[in-house]
Amino acid sequence: MFCKFRPSILQMQAKTRVCLPTHYKILTMDDMQLPYGNWKEQYQIRNNKYNTIFLFGLVSLIGSITVLTKSMFFNVFPPPYPFDKEDIFECADDEDCEFECEC
Repeated sequence: MFCKFRPSILQMQAKTRVCLPTHYKILTMDDMQLPYGNWKEQYQIRNNKYNTIFLFGLVSLIGSITVLTKSMFFNVFPPPYPFDKEDIFECADDEDCEFECEC
């Protein structure tokens, strides 16, 4: 059923054949560009630019984390206990107290 939709291998090879122009020249290593100038100066200029971008990103990351932690409440630690246990049972030493302290 699907045989008529599948192209034959010969048709596919005929479509992939590339005719190169007559003025096409095969490139060799002699045709490559030669390096010029001091490589160390170019390296330092690029490295300074990359370091500036890195530091800007690092400062932005630290600043955004600081703003996020200061402006939002993250329940990382349990809240402090709002009162001392002894304040609840102030009459624990008294003999006429209604409830007993089981500390």
